Amino acid sequence: MGLIAQFKRWKVAHKERRIERLTAQAADLTKDQRYDLLFLHQRGFVRAKGSGQSITNIYVDVENLIRKELRVIVAPGTYFVSSGQHQNMATTTEYTFTLYPCSTQHLNIRATCINANLPIPGKADRFCGVARVTDNVARFLEASKNEGPMVIQAGVWTLTDNLTRHDVINHLISRDNLGFTSHPVTDDDCDRASDILDELGISHRLWRSPVAYEMATVKYGDDVYEGELRHGIRSGRGTYTWGLGGYYEGEWKDGKMHGQGTRVWQDGSRYVGAFDNNKVIGGFYEFDNNGPMKVFGNESQKFRGGPFPRGK
Repeated sequence: MGLIAQFKRWKVAHKERRIERLTAQAADLTKDQRYDLLFLHQRGFVRAKGSGQSITNIYVDVENLIRKELRVIVAPGTYFVSSGQHQNMATTTEYTFTLYPCSTQHLNIRATCINANLPIPGKADRFCGVARVTDNVARFLEASKNEGPMVIQAGVWTLTDNLTRHDVINHLISRDNLGFTSHPVTDDDCDRASDILDELGISHRLWRSPVAYEMATVKYGDDVYEGELRHGIRSGRGTYTWGLGGYYEGEWKDGKMHGQGTRVWQDGSRYVGAFDNNKVIGGFYEFDNNGPMKVFGNESQKFRGGPFPRGK
C-alpha cells in the first residue's frame, strides 16, 4: 500500500475516533432540548464557518461533529468571528434549526457589523468560530430586533466603538447610479436607536443635540455641491453640478434630492417638480422640441426611459 493510501486510511480512522470521542462526551445531550450555538461550539460538538455578503447578512455553515441529533438556537448577539482584518458580524434576531448527526446546516443570517474601526466584510471575507457580544449590546439587539437594519447598526456602533451621532452617520457612505454619495444611516435611524437605548437605561452618544445648517462648497471628484449641510451631509437647499454637465437645484434631505427642485441635463432638457429620495414623484418635463409633459408619480417612467434619461 502506497504512502498516500495509508495517509487517507489514517485520516478516515482519526476522524472516526474523534466522532466517537465527542459523541461519548455529549451523552448528556437530548434531542428534545434546544442548545445554544455558543455552548455547542465551546464544547467542540459543532463547527461554525461563514462568509460575508453585505453589512446586513452573512452566510453560515454549521456542522454537527457528533452522531446525535441537535436542536440549535442562535441567540441575538451571537457573533461570527472574523478570520481576517474586517468587522465581526452579530446576529440581530433568533434562529432555531435542527442538526442531524454528522450533517451541515446552511443559513443566511440577518446580522449587523461590530467593531467599526475595521473594514466592512465583503463576499471574499471569511469567519470561523462564534462568540457573544457584551450584555448591553445583546440587550439592545433583543429590543431592536424588529427595527430596520440601519437603526440597529447605529445602536451597535455607538456601543461597540463609542461613536457619536455625527461619527455613525458619516462612517457609512454609498454612491448611487446617479453619482450621488449618500449616508445609509440617517438622523431618523439615530433617533430611533437613541430612544431604544434610553428605554433600556444604556448610556450612549447618539444624543439629540441641535445641529445648525451650514453653508459650504464640497467637491466630489469633478462634481460640485454648493449649499446647506447638516452633519456634513447635503440637507436643506443647494445646487449639485455634474462635471459632465447638468445640475440639480432645490431641496435636499440626508444627501438625496428630496422636496421641490429642478433637474437640468447637459442637453438643456429639464424636470421641474417634486422629488422623494432621488425619485421623481410629480411635476413637468420640458424637452427642446416637444414642450412640457406632466408627470404623476411612477408615470414618469414612461418618458424617455425614466426620470433621468441622460447623464448622471
